[in-house]
Amino acid sequence: MQGSLVETDVYLALDVGSAFTRAFLFDGVEGQYRLIAVGQAPTTAGPPVRDALVGAEQAIVDLQNLAGVHLLDEDGGLIVPTSSTGEGVDTVVGTVSCGRPLRVVVMGVLPELSVASARRIVAGAYVDVVEVFTATDAATPEEQVERLVEAYPDIVILAGGTDQGARHAVAAHVDLLLWAVRLWPLVQRPWILFAGNQALGEAVQKRLGAHYEVRLAPNVRPSITQENLTPAREAFLDIFRLLWAARTPGLEDLHLLTRGRFTLSTYGFARLARYMHRLYAPRGTMLAVDLGAAYTTAVWGRLDSPRHETWPWGLGRGLAPWEGRQDFIDAVTAWAPLERVGGKEGSVADFVHWKRWHPHTLPMDEAGVDLEETLARVLLQQVRQRTIGRGGRVDFVLAAGGVLSSAPTPQRALLTLLDGLQPVGLTTVVVDYAQMASVLGVLAEVNEYVVVQVVGSAAFTPLATTLAPVWRGRVAADRPIAEVTLAYSNGEETTASLLPGTLTRLPLAPGRRAELRVQPARGVDVGAGPGEPLRRDVIGSLLGVVLDARGRPWTPPTTAGERARSRTRALQAIQIAPQEKVA
Repeated sequence: MQGSLVETDVYLALDVGSAFTRAFLFDGVEGQYRLIAVGQAPTTAGPPVRDALVGAEQAIVDLQNLAGVHLLDEDGGLIVPTSSTGEGVDTVVGTVSCGRPLRVVVMGVLPELSVASARRIVAGAYVDVVEVFTATDAATPEEQVERLVEAYPDIVILAGGTDQGARHAVAAHVDLLLWAVRLWPLVQRPWILFAGNQALGEAVQKRLGAHYEVRLAPNVRPSITQENLTPAREAFLDIFRLLWAARTPGLEDLHLLTRGRFTLSTYGFARLARYMHRLYAPRGTMLAVDLGAAYTTAVWGRLDSPRHETWPWGLGRGLAPWEGRQDFIDAVTAWAPLERVGGKEGSVADFVHWKRWHPHTLPMDEAGVDLEETLARVLLQQVRQRTIGRGGRVDFVLAAGGVLSSAPTPQRALLTLLDGLQPVGLTTVVVDYAQMASVLGVLAEVNEYVVVQVVGSAAFTPLATTLAPVWRGRVAADRPIAEVTLAYSNGEETTASLLPGTLTRLPLAPGRRAELRVQPARGVDVGAGPGEPLRRDVIGSLLGVVLDARGRPWTPPTTAGERARSRTRALQAIQIAPQEKVA
């Protein structure tokens, strides 16, 4: 491409979300791959357009205009590969998250073996496991048929039996599917993915093939001690793509445009999260969260045993499961600074309804921003409960989502994360400001150098390093719970006496390093054990080191006015002072 100072391929990455479609351009600049520009357009997978390709084309046009380069020919087609004059791109990749979740039924022999393996096949995908059948199911055959029919699955995963092992339980589930077939219209019959006892594969195909689309895959449990998920997961994803493409015009065109390098956003995000886990906390734990409009994805745990889940809820269309739940509305109300909203009856429920049906729109005033961030806090608390739990210890957090990347200030993004996830101990926090984590994960399969160099650029500058002590019982409000020293590489130091209930910020600029020394009071745990001192090297970030001494779990004040004042004080405490000296 013209303007590139090194001989590199030019990459176009498309991300088709439920609210927006984005086009990212990556090229070499001064010997390093960099994000050149991002184009954006509303996603057109739904009405009135009903063609995801249209939104992608509009995003590419926007990208072309922003970057000042020629990506399209005179007929509006994408130029691939780049021409002799530097126009176009060499490779296109893409991710998608705009479809509705597929309904999945799992059938297996034992819950802790074949059923658990079948669940791991779909872990992280945009699915809803609506029913599970096992050999130990106490329901009568008639009751099981009724459950199966009422589940209306899109895909049935039929597992069970080691190779040359159990046959009767698998045959019983085949019988169940044959009984149910009479009660489903032809167009509503699910796909069947068989990944069980391989000795039964041919018989399963013969008995079910006349009534269902059947795909055979190697056994997910060839033996009790062996698990083989990859072939079955690939078969599942192939079925998933076919179903989504059939229901969402334009996705098959995008699959062809990318030459098959087109996958689910959740898998791209998980791949990048694992890479950044190795980069920031190879010996520690991670929590990566992508809070989207329709889905929320989380990857968490240790590097050698990460877990990956996606839930069908988010900050747009994904509010549908919560909209009618009074406990959710009450939770949002308990965190919202309602005095600044006006406090009129039903205002929180009205905002949730509005946000569900208008995910493209931005808040019109400060009150709207407050409520949107409050919604994010409550949803992040749901993520916390399902991942790191009440213990909350996590060494690295990667956060993505428009409410964070588009926050009015970095301080507001950090406070949303601290209130929602409430991490404990010493944590490095990174926000995906360009919302490109998922496409970078796909690009890693094509050219890992793009990922290495872009992640190392300013696009992924850490937001903060946070320290959150915990303690049991009451502590005196006027007595420090820890003495903190930040020793900079130039020999200078800054200190702080950490009072309970406060937020404190110590400056440490991006690209710099320092040693953090913490001497806690008796019974206070700052990450090394109750009363044990902590010494760690820390890296610089946009906000430096933020000390969160509000305790865990932290809950907001009970009155609306005090909640508003509490949030204001917290934001002021982590502000960057004018002409601040950051060693």
